[in-house]
Amino acid sequence: MKNVSKTYIELVGLSVFGSGIIVLCAPDKEELLANITKLYGKVGFTKKIAAEDVQKLKSVCGDDLLNTPGQTVQANDDSDVFILFKTDDPSNVALEHIVHETHHAVYMVCDHLGIEDEECEAYLQEYIFKCIVESFNSVNNKNQGHEIDKS
Repeated sequence: MKNVSKTYIELVGLSVFGSGIIVLCAPDKEELLANITKLYGKVGFTKKIAAEDVQKLKSVCGDDLLNTPGQTVQANDDSDVFILFKTDDPSNVALEHIVHETHHAVYMVCDHLGIEDEECEAYLQEYIFKCIVESFNSVNNKNQGHEIDKS
């Protein structure tokens, strides 16, 4: 049996808006920070981007990083948004936490871009929610998502 990390990453691209949502799951802050470079490598991000994003997360969250079941973070003027879930199994994240965090993400993206159209926000939330739920549901099937192998 392979020793699989308890961390997970999925990207929700929002190319029409020039931004994206980086969804990260880990049981705690230490596990997330220890594995973020490997996770980023699985989706084609460089070590430099991983290091920059670690600094963003530490700067914005400090000691509160992954202290709650879900957390949505945007660093200053950055167009990308992080959704963090405190879990070692993405398929067990409660739907209400996904709804809650996608609402924050939509607000941050739309605020950053100056979008004030409620219908646009609703469609964006629907899209982000669907992407995350489909990705999390497929974790056990290994069809999507990017867990890392520690072996």
